[in-house]
Order: sequence, then structure tokens, then C-alpha cells
Amino acid sequence: MMNPTILNLNENILGVQVTNFNLDVEVQYSAVVYGVDENFLKHCGISMLSIVEKTSEVPLHFFIITDKNNEVEFSRLQSIIKNTQHALTIIIVSADALDVFPKNSIFPASIYFRLPGSVFN
Repeated sequence: MMNPTILNLNENILGVQVTNFNLDVEVQYSAVVYGVDENFLKHCGISMLSIVEKTSEVPLHFFIITDKNNEVEFSRLQSIIKNTQHALTIIIVSADALDVFPKNSIFPASIYFRLPGSVFN
């Protein structure tokens, strides 16, 4: 019988960086959640840009869950939503905390970054 794996998010979320001054708690945002490692932050930005350009009528709150603090890429992501109605939150998760989950060359640890994303829906 398998033992359940417990991931305590309070212990393993290293930091939250809210990077948009437009974040308004009164607004009903639709959540868009990405779970990426640092290798895919640039691709995440391309996806965000496409969504922002095509979605002007619905306020979106983008959540980026990653394991490294990359100020250069975070600044680029922030510039995508600057002067829009959209918001961005970057959550840095300890990749070491995810060592309890199986991974290999096909399924890297970054696939588990989306686990905390379920709380945003």
C-alpha cells in the first residue's frame, strides 16, 4: 500500500512577489497559472503576451510558480502587464520540497510547480 505524500505549502513557498500595482482586491479576475522552471520563463512571457493582446475585456491575474528568483525575467514579465487591467503574482517554491515526488527526464520537478496553482481556481 502506498503512503500518501504530504506537501506543506506554508513551509515550501519561499516568497511571493506581487509585481503589478493594478492588483485590486475588488476586481473579479480570471486566474491564469503557469508552473515553470527558469528555463521556460521566457516562453511563459511569450504566452502571457499573446493572452494579454487577445484578452482586453476580461481582467486576468497571472500566477507564475517557479523555483528560482530571476529578477531579469521577472521584470520582463511585469512589463507585459504594465498599464493593463491585469495582475501578476510570482511565487517562488523550493524545488527541494518536491523531491518527494517521482521525476525523470520526461517528467522534471517543474511539472509539480503547478500543484500550488490549484488554490487559485
